[in-house]
Amino acid sequence: MLAWLILALVFGAAPLALLGACWKRLERHGTVPLVCGGSALAYILDAGRAYAPLAGPWGTLGNSLIELPGVSQLALVGGAPFLSGLLVATNLTLARAWTTWGRERAPVGLAVGLLVAIGYLTVQWAGSHLGPSPEGSKQRLKVLVVQTAIPYDSRWAHTAQRTNLRAVRFQTERALDELDESPDLVVWPEMVATSPIDSDPALMREVLEISRHLNLPVVLGVARSNDLPDAPGDYRNSAVWLSPRNGIESVVDKQVAIPLIESSRSFPGAAAILSLFGSNAWGSQRVSERSSPGQLSGNVELVIAICYEIQFPWLVERRYGAGAFAIVNVSSDGWMESETLSESLLVFARLRAIENRSFVVRATDSGVSAVIDPWGRVLGEVPFGERGTIHAEIFASPGASDRERLRLVGVLIGSVAVGLILVEVAWRFLR
Repeated sequence: MLAWLILALVFGAAPLALLGACWKRLERHGTVPLVCGGSALAYILDAGRAYAPLAGPWGTLGNSLIELPGVSQLALVGGAPFLSGLLVATNLTLARAWTTWGRERAPVGLAVGLLVAIGYLTVQWAGSHLGPSPEGSKQRLKVLVVQTAIPYDSRWAHTAQRTNLRAVRFQTERALDELDESPDLVVWPEMVATSPIDSDPALMREVLEISRHLNLPVVLGVARSNDLPDAPGDYRNSAVWLSPRNGIESVVDKQVAIPLIESSRSFPGAAAILSLFGSNAWGSQRVSERSSPGQLSGNVELVIAICYEIQFPWLVERRYGAGAFAIVNVSSDGWMESETLSESLLVFARLRAIENRSFVVRATDSGVSAVIDPWGRVLGEVPFGERGTIHAEIFASPGASDRERLRLVGVLIGSVAVGLILVEVAWRFLR
């Protein structure tokens, strides 16, 4: 508990306290420096948290706007940090209007509040009506997402590996029997096999049999042996594409593992910090992080983000190249035992969908699994802690375009300009 409180302080409370102190200083210089400087600081802080490899973008202010489908489309312009800056500018404007203008001319403070609301509604409407049309895409893919809900302790037992794989296969077979149309692709979660498959011939045969038995391509997460001599006990956390005919067609290794908890990278004091979580909470083995192309190649090109990697926009953007069909996030959330944390990862997945104008298919072992459209809307999900499947059709999006970004910026600038003009008219009328 102490460790989680420390993480909440470092990644949640401390950044907000820093912003509050800076806003207090800017307030002395007037409204414009406060609003402009305050929103710029929020953007810089959250951009640093989102784009630094070892930072933690948990609790980023802009994430809270994901439930406004139109406004959240502005993430296409500058990601979640841009949404953070917008939210701070709005709140500081309202606060300044009420405490300064509202004190002398209450109607002006009320007018500013109404204009801000109208501006948000305008952006909300415009953002909801912009973007690529699904009708324009001819390439489509029917996917079946499987959420396993295998108990966490059982997943890591070496003797239970083949049993777990067969249990997920049987669950998939039952879901296929209930469908009118067979899917084009099945997606399983991260680390369905937690023992390295390439060091156990029987386990490797069991994995290869999955796609052959289902007669469908399957994307799933497995452990593979570390081939580096300095840490032979570590393992590679990999996503693999299985096909009925060729077996393993392509592999992507996890590049950014969770610091301390699973990453093999260490630093002075790491052992002491890890002990706060419980000395043997995650065992002694660690993930050997590898740079990889980041795309699985089979019938289509899929951008892979393994678990925690989905929170880093820079990683997904770098992997999302020409020809990418969709983003697939295979994840293991069971160890967190927290629906809130799993929902937070779902928010990151929705933001990556908007930023890249791409479908995101998220498959986890305990929830929340989901299929997300290029506008960040959840088309289907399996709740946390439940066993279930999602059957959905996704299409190849043309991706984010500069033209669409300019249109969104134009709507935002237009709303701000009209609001400023109306505030000025109201101020002169009531003065």
